[in-house]
Amino acid sequence: MCDFSGTANKAQLLSVINTLYNLPPALPHPLPLPSEPDTPHDPVSLIINQINTTVLTGNQQKTIVRAIEDLLEEEKYAGEVPALLELLSKQVDLTVRTALMIERINKDIVNPLNQE
Repeated sequence: MCDFSGTANKAQLLSVINTLYNLPPALPHPLPLPSEPDTPHDPVSLIINQINTTVLTGNQQKTIVRAIEDLLEEEKYAGEVPALLELLSKQVDLTVRTALMIERINKDIVNPLNQE
């Protein structure tokens, strides 16, 4: 920061003022303004929202189980997997196939070296 209050710096002060007055005008904003970016969501909350859908088809359940299984690869979310599997397993419309997938993943979590 510069202090131009002294009389010795009068020429510099005038030079700064002149420079500021000669700055080009700001560019106008685009019309219309660009839309606001989507709020990022973590995958756990997205999966919870999918599970809480009133009715899930067998394919939707399979997709959710695979998304939950993918979370095991990310250390940040791996701890959430058992709770997500339990939440999904409580669905009234759970298919046998989905139940078996959940059971397999739970076994793999408990005993990861005993994978088939």
